[in-house]
Amino acid sequence: METNTITIKNLLSHVSIINKKYEDISKITGENFNIFQILRVETDEVRLHSRFIAELLKPYGIHDQGILFLKLFVQKLGLNEYTDEQLKNTRIEIEESIGDLGRIDIVVKPNKGKGIVIENKINAIDQDEQLIRYKKMYKDAHLFYLTKDGKMPDKLSITDKVTKKELEVDKDYFCISYNTQILDWLTNCHLQSFNHPLIRETISQYITVIRKLTNQSLSKNMSNDIKDIIKKDSENFIAAAIISTEMNLLLANLNEDLLKRIKIKIENKYNVKEKSPFLNHKGYFFYFFKYDEFKFYIRVGLEYGMSIWLVPAKGEGSLFTVADDNKIKDFKNVLKNFPGYNVENNPNYTGWVISKNNFVNCPNSDKYKFVNEISSDKILDDIVSEVGDFVTYFKNNVSKSLEMEFSF
Repeated sequence: METNTITIKNLLSHVSIINKKYEDISKITGENFNIFQILRVETDEVRLHSRFIAELLKPYGIHDQGILFLKLFVQKLGLNEYTDEQLKNTRIEIEESIGDLGRIDIVVKPNKGKGIVIENKINAIDQDEQLIRYKKMYKDAHLFYLTKDGKMPDKLSITDKVTKKELEVDKDYFCISYNTQILDWLTNCHLQSFNHPLIRETISQYITVIRKLTNQSLSKNMSNDIKDIIKKDSENFIAAAIISTEMNLLLANLNEDLLKRIKIKIENKYNVKEKSPFLNHKGYFFYFFKYDEFKFYIRVGLEYGMSIWLVPAKGEGSLFTVADDNKIKDFKNVLKNFPGYNVENNPNYTGWVISKNNFVNCPNSDKYKFVNEISSDKILDDIVSEVGDFVTYFKNNVSKSLEMEFSF
């Protein structure tokens, strides 16, 4: 055990030296300058990831490269059934509404042949029968579940509530990831854009975002250097495996611990108690309130990193009703003026705010401050204040404009 500990310390020391070396190189080359990071949209599924991917896929996109990127994409997914003519006449839809069945992140629609449906999950939580609903809408389409690491969807997404039947992976749907298929595809797009510097550099910056999002080193040379050290001998290899396992456990426990601490701070500061419509849900918590016939939850959770939602409710202990669609639209029109507010197209939600203190998706270089209890305490206070600011805005603007009473 002592030998393992010494080996682990030595390995961490070696990796730290390598990391410092490439950090210095990044400063010299300007690789750290990233427009997506500056705009703070690295984890925005809709405004960045779905839109950027969809734009590259469009044969008629503003990249003016025709079917080049779309062809590379279907090839990467092993879909060799499409001719160039089919690809030329393909439409790409983003956030396509399918009525009561919801909205689909990306739909690729050739004029002939099977379509391609992509459910894009950066941090969003799976919904009841989500992939079931999409499969009902597009029975013959290729259905892909896209996540950062290729994980499987939650059973509630692939299980039909009536028949209890589940969709089968690699038959009814396929799991793909940002850290493999999307990154490989983007790399191919980047290589094929050598004569188009603006397109090439934009893709390069997006690749950097994906590497950060999936906790990969930004430099292939750095990655190779680290792999060489790990492969040097069996002790290093075992030490690397131990570090990987413990790091994943640490981060999982950290997220859970921080969320619990936020919950305690909210309840102490605002004198409220959680009233959740879900039992034992670790990803977020709810605070119920009502006025007149309208009932809502303030939902605080890890979706999209760290987010604050306003959710219409049927009543305490249940969710989702649109008693008066015009009133919900009024809420959205007022709330859209709140800084950073994202208006939700789904009628079951009004929208959400992503916290400025995103401890789930921040770079590893920033994540350590959340491990330290003293530095993290101040950050958690800031998150609690963000919740209060949002509630106060709702109280002062929505209830005022709609002439309703409000209490929280």
